[in-house]
Amino acid sequence: MKALSIIRTTIAVSLLLGATLAQANPEVGGDVSFVGFKNLLGTDTVINTVVVKCPAAGTLVANASAQISMNSVFTPGEADVIYGITKNSTATDINQHHLLRQYTDSGTTFGTASYQRIDSCALNQTVTYRFIAHKVSAQSASAEKSSLAVTFVRDKI
Repeated sequence: MKALSIIRTTIAVSLLLGATLAQANPEVGGDVSFVGFKNLLGTDTVINTVVVKCPAAGTLVANASAQISMNSVFTPGEADVIYGITKNSTATDINQHHLLRQYTDSGTTFGTASYQRIDSCALNQTVTYRFIAHKVSAQSASAEKSSLAVTFVRDKI
């Protein structure tokens, strides 16, 4: 029993010291958002949102991904969706987006949307990232199993 108590104490002290060091020397940090399903509209649709506060000057790396379902109403044709990551905005950033275009014979098609955005960050700056998308030529579209993960790194990567 005494050995178990020593191990528990060692683990607790290690966690406490590690947490204290992390606060005193913020090397990395971040947050994540996961959404199971979201219908996409013909206008910018916010799928995921993550708000981070930079503990020091550094770099923010935002990664988003989702499975996109697009439907062209059971007729062959192209289905398009625009997606990207915005910073402090709910509107598509013309410099931070991709177009997902799929051709379908059956009317429904699936594609993978994946995007990364990297920005600098100042001490105590609060940044809101949003993974957004909207259908273009698809009759209907949805984002499934979407995630947005934002990581703070103090040193330049």
